Amino acid sequence: MISTAAELEAIWGALGGEEAQACLFCGQPEHAELHEVWGPREFMVDTCCEGMHQAVVEFLNEDPKGAARWLNEQGLAAISTGGARRIIDDGCGHLVIDWNLQMVSVEQRDAKAFVRAHHRHCPPPAGWKFGGAIRNGPGDDGVIGVVMVGRPVAKAINQTKVMEVNRLCIREDIADGLQWNACSLAYGWAAREAKRRGAHRIITYTLVTEPGTSLRAAGWIPEARVRGRSWNTPSRPREDRMEIVDKIRWSRTLVRGGPETPLPVDIDSLLEKFRTPRRRAPAAEDAATKKKAPQVTEVTSGAMG
Repeated sequence: MISTAAELEAIWGALGGEEAQACLFCGQPEHAELHEVWGPREFMVDTCCEGMHQAVVEFLNEDPKGAARWLNEQGLAAISTGGARRIIDDGCGHLVIDWNLQMVSVEQRDAKAFVRAHHRHCPPPAGWKFGGAIRNGPGDDGVIGVVMVGRPVAKAINQTKVMEVNRLCIREDIADGLQWNACSLAYGWAAREAKRRGAHRIITYTLVTEPGTSLRAAGWIPEARVRGRSWNTPSRPREDRMEIVDKIRWSRTLVRGGPETPLPVDIDSLLEKFRTPRRRAPAAEDAATKKKAPQVTEVTSGAMG
């Protein structure tokens, strides 16, 4: 273990690339370098002795961003575009590489398979215009999420100038730190790609109970509360696979002069308004109660015989 701040500073100086000096622990020339990387995020560091190894581990834990810079200089940046952004705990006591996130193209069939495997409450949508995969590390195992964009599901919304993020799915079986900023990145990328393809506006929906933090970070704004409804109709009987709940529609205007939604002064207040169920006027409630009240007919016990 490192006993003084001076010793720790000396170790960090050695890791920063200064000329090798005698190791504080073994007396040999200080040696600490990236030895091996495997899988999407696992890595191994080679050191001159056990004492130096412990010092490196402390360094990786104490300064996640500084550790990433050091490993990038050791050759990590050449493995995946952008290199590492941090070194984090995977939740099981192991340090892993948190790579800089990337958006890459994805085929519809692969996006659907990912949603089936990882989305907590929705199946993959039928519509498709384009989609992207969120990558945190190299290889197929490095994909941590997908975003799927298509036409608006609501037919009343312009089907040629508006696109909709029909599904955004992030893996939940990985460390929270690996998901950091993934949703905001995907929403921002989807908006830019929709604009590139000629859309004037892009929309999506969240459950009324969801905060929409990632959408706000990506520049989207809430514009309406949409009442939940069943897809089961007399003309087309279907089974409802999900709970019917109200949702909030979010949007982002992509073309100047388009149908812009004014940016509210206080988004929190607007969200609170949308999340508060509307109450009917008392008169309307009374009328509705009278209309729906069953007709009760009193009968004698003799009539029931």
